[in-house]
Amino acid sequence: MPAGKVSDVVPSKDEEDHAEQVYANATAKEKHSISMAMNHFVKANQDSVTSLAEGPLKKKFIKNFLVLQFRHKKGYKKMQTSNEIANTNSRFSDTVPMSQHKIYKEMGKTKGDLS
Repeated sequence: MPAGKVSDVVPSKDEEDHAEQVYANATAKEKHSISMAMNHFVKANQDSVTSLAEGPLKKKFIKNFLVLQFRHKKGYKKMQTSNEIANTNSRFSDTVPMSQHKIYKEMGKTKGDLS
């Protein structure tokens, strides 16, 4: 969940209606779960205004919390990633003349042994 304060959220009319609908359709256990999730989020983000709210104001903040969750989920659905792997074949190969001493020094005696 993105860092922020539930008290600072300004939901649009559509977001507010959707949050209200989700909260109205929730069972008592789901409402309790939403409330506990909001309390945990508020403590983690140090939002003293929301943590002290009670009654209708707390319901407003719960709806704001739901809007925060919706925005977060929407944002991740829009995120796209790409991974590109390029295999190229080179027609140019360079040979470097090395003396036996240089081969031993660079590769070691066991790897650089030609026999």
